[in-house]
Amino acid sequence: MKSVVRLLPALLAVIPIAAGAQEREGFSSSYGPAIVSGSISCDTCNADSFSGAGGYLRLGQYLKPDLLVAFEASLHTLPLAYTRHDSGFLSAAVQWYPAPGSGIYVKGNLGVARLVNADDEDDESRKSTLTAPSLGISLGYDISTSRSFMLTPFVSVTHVVSSDYKVNGQKAGSASATAFQLGLGFTWY
Repeated sequence: MKSVVRLLPALLAVIPIAAGAQEREGFSSSYGPAIVSGSISCDTCNADSFSGAGGYLRLGQYLKPDLLVAFEASLHTLPLAYTRHDSGFLSAAVQWYPAPGSGIYVKGNLGVARLVNADDEDDESRKSTLTAPSLGISLGYDISTSRSFMLTPFVSVTHVVSSDYKVNGQKAGSASATAFQLGLGFTWY
């Protein structure tokens, strides 16, 4: 989390103060690579913080120039306790622009997250998984580069609600997690 907080001023420094009017309408697709940092809390964790690489893919529809409704998938690769874990977050997203002529937005997500110990995929006796409800919030800024393309620096936080995690299909305890992302989106509409 400290690394994300340190990078936030740099992100804000590249955002233009005034934006021209933006024409957001119709179907939209977006992809964005990100760096991920966060913490996990569980009964038998060997590590309580993580950082890694990730990104998202979003498909949606602008209902109005200031409102996007979408389906979003986020994927991350996280090194936890000397093993690699892969996580995913499938969600419904609502993105709102408080000032429609501006590129600043707030996005909320509600969905399901899954965390899998990727190093033990072939060894079912050691495979650990967590599937849980999750919610997220993001702040970003669309920078129009052409009539139908935008660059979007963003910061987001996702919280995985405390739920049972399983080892070899059997309950092994409970866990929750919070992840912060800092990235750059590429959006077409």
